[in-house]
Amino acid sequence: MVLQNGLQESVKLSPLPDLIEHIAGEFAPAVMAIWGRFDVGEYVMATSTQRHVWHAALAAGDDFLLTSKWLTRNRLKVILKRAYGNYPSGMVRLLSRLGPRAETREFYRAAHVALSRGDMLTRILQHSKTIDPHVVFAIAELPTDLISVRMASYALRRGVSSDEIAEMSWLVRRIVEVSASTAVLNLLASSKNPVLTVRKAITQLPFPAAPWKAEGLIPVQSAEEL
Repeated sequence: MVLQNGLQESVKLSPLPDLIEHIAGEFAPAVMAIWGRFDVGEYVMATSTQRHVWHAALAAGDDFLLTSKWLTRNRLKVILKRAYGNYPSGMVRLLSRLGPRAETREFYRAAHVALSRGDMLTRILQHSKTIDPHVVFAIAELPTDLISVRMASYALRRGVSSDEIAEMSWLVRRIVEVSASTAVLNLLASSKNPVLTVRKAITQLPFPAAPWKAEGLIPVQSAEEL
């Protein structure tokens, strides 16, 4: 709470410089509280990677008091480990591929969660040349079961939008559950269009039993009978 009180006092004392607000976004009050008006040039002149690491540390919370000297003299991995309790492999590299302006607090937390999974989705992020924040959020929020992970990895490699990944992963889990088979995963592994493959797999599922019987009516049991 010491940092929070300092931020509030800093905001009351003077307005934030436009450049700091532009670069630091929602972290601007914290940046001014840590560096002060006379030393904030050190923050501005730092590399974008350094600034993103500092933003990520601020996003983790105010459990420890950050100082400009501590932030600038410690290794980036050490800063992240101190802030989050552990350092997931590839986090500095991921942050280095972001633009010059700060992301949201939620993004930095999601990046830590996504990279802490330790599965193939984490490896996709680690090797991505560019970072899409929507993909980072999607990976951070996905379940960790093998079916969801495999489905999402196929979808990401085939250019499926991040908005569809969670929905498709849920559909594939349901297909596997209803069919009692993981055959759809093998189809997805070689598919160039995961969305179409999932749709076809759904149409091939057996229809549920009729809820009641009616004289003269024969229940439809598959899509082929429609």
